Amino acid sequence: MRAIPVTMADPQRQSDGRTVTLNGTAAKRFLTMRVRRWLAAAASGGAFCLAASALPAQAALAAPAAPGSTTAANNTPASLFARVRPAVIGVRTLREDTGELVGSGSGFFVDAQGRAVTNYHVVATVLGSPGRYRLQAVLADGSTLPLRVLNFQVVDDLAVVQVDARTKSHLRLPGEDRRLEVGARIHAFGDPERLGVTVTSGHFSSALRAIGLERIHFTGVLNDGMSGGPAVDARGEVVGVNAARMGSREQISFLVPAHRAAALYGAVVRGASVAPEAVGETKRGHLVAFQREVLDDAMRTPWSTQPRGPYQAPVFLTERLRCGSSRDTEITATGAPVPLLRQDYRCITYQRIELDDGFSAGGLSYRQTYMKQQTVSRVQFNHAVQGAVTRGLLAQPGRRMARQVCTDRTTLAGPEAVLPVRLLWCAQAYREFAGLYDVEIGVATRDRADEALVVRLSLEGVTWETATAYTKRLLETIR
Repeated sequence: MRAIPVTMADPQRQSDGRTVTLNGTAAKRFLTMRVRRWLAAAASGGAFCLAASALPAQAALAAPAAPGSTTAANNTPASLFARVRPAVIGVRTLREDTGELVGSGSGFFVDAQGRAVTNYHVVATVLGSPGRYRLQAVLADGSTLPLRVLNFQVVDDLAVVQVDARTKSHLRLPGEDRRLEVGARIHAFGDPERLGVTVTSGHFSSALRAIGLERIHFTGVLNDGMSGGPAVDARGEVVGVNAARMGSREQISFLVPAHRAAALYGAVVRGASVAPEAVGETKRGHLVAFQREVLDDAMRTPWSTQPRGPYQAPVFLTERLRCGSSRDTEITATGAPVPLLRQDYRCITYQRIELDDGFSAGGLSYRQTYMKQQTVSRVQFNHAVQGAVTRGLLAQPGRRMARQVCTDRTTLAGPEAVLPVRLLWCAQAYREFAGLYDVEIGVATRDRADEALVVRLSLEGVTWETATAYTKRLLETIR
């Protein structure tokens, strides 16, 4: 690499052996031309350097960054990968009898004693059936070691696990909540589908404090198997734990804030652990605490209403739910009135609490449906109202849920209890968590022959008292 000296003393220019003195304007023009040549050489792939002694003191170049520093030059994606990669592990769920792979995720070491952080849902299968499945860690060098769960939090979707080996490569968890700027660069690490550790990049979009769940909206993509891996900022500091995508919307990804992982890890360091026989009761405790923090709190604040035809429908928790309305259609493509006018408004939780593979709780949703008879017959209109009340309400028993019990009756709604309505109320008990239920509530007005308001409310993993309180508030608010 050739150094290009530029003498700045007089200043002067060197040309075919002669020295020509330049005034200030000419010197500035000369340096501008030189800089343009250097930039052109760099853009075309050429190499260049500047002799530090040839530059004025105020333009001297900074010294190279020391190894391990967090300057921008040392935080390219390649350098971040080299620093973070050794701390990332694969987390495998295997059948105990055959050793066959059942599921996979990621994690990362957080201390030299072999403790690591991952998602709760990555280890949930083993926690639910410890005799049938076991966990295995895949280290950076490809070696495998047994893995066991020390503690977990189902609402935060976090777990602290132990590998029986000391490690020099680990990432430090922050002691407090990091306030990221919108647009800050984030890099997520994980082991997708056992392809080896991968990094995907995106930006911090927002801190989502939805219904009882604290998450970071990450604009990058989290591929299957990256759950539980670390997400770091441009300096390589942990800002979150890869968590999940929003349903099938693959471009909407979420991270659990790093301070939530630090809280769970701190509890483990202080000696808090969960024994295998206490796993079920611990999960139940998390669900009850979630209910008290969020659902019971919503009962202590007034609900508002919004007009639906001649009725007023209840609205609550809209700032913490994903809400939207369907497009009203009043005429057909030919200009004739639609046979049945229907308006829908729905609110639903952003994410649910995953308890096991394909089994979740903590969801809350409600739907308002206003219908008006146009040209359909009375029988067809009543059938449409019936479908809005009952569709998707009935559930079958299974390994985790008992038989659903329903009641169907006529009652009065409204603040003064004067609006006749049909109330369909169904509860289904959890087999594993005593005293918790999934509850489906359907209410349909019955005061008009050609108009009706149907309100559906779904609650998951709640106590009988909470379900009863929500039913009472729902009936009081409809009018």
